[in-house]
Amino acid sequence: MLRDRKERFKRALLAERARLRGLNPEERDAIAAPVTMAIEDRASVLHDQEVVLRSHEIDLAKHRLVEQALRRLERESYGICLECQEAIPERRLEAIPWAAYCVRCQERMDEAMEEEVA
Repeated sequence: MLRDRKERFKRALLAERARLRGLNPEERDAIAAPVTMAIEDRASVLHDQEVVLRSHEIDLAKHRLVEQALRRLERESYGICLECQEAIPERRLEAIPWAAYCVRCQERMDEAMEEEVA
């Protein structure tokens, strides 16, 4: 991979990591439930808490993917599919800089997970 492309992907990954590391204090406060609350308000508050917690779970998973991509950049294996060892198309990396799999392998993995869930 050319040095300028590698640097561009590294900047994108570092920017995404910085974004993911910043926890919005308002979101953190939304997780904490008021001590006293009318019973009719509990369902709404619990739903809001679930949404915020799920969002954080997704961000944590994405953060792990970004960190792994940064390590692959350091080891010179960035842009190579972890499954088939073929080059990941640059257009895919531009869209998803932390992608570890080519589209074909990712689709197969997604289909396998859907089958497991069903």
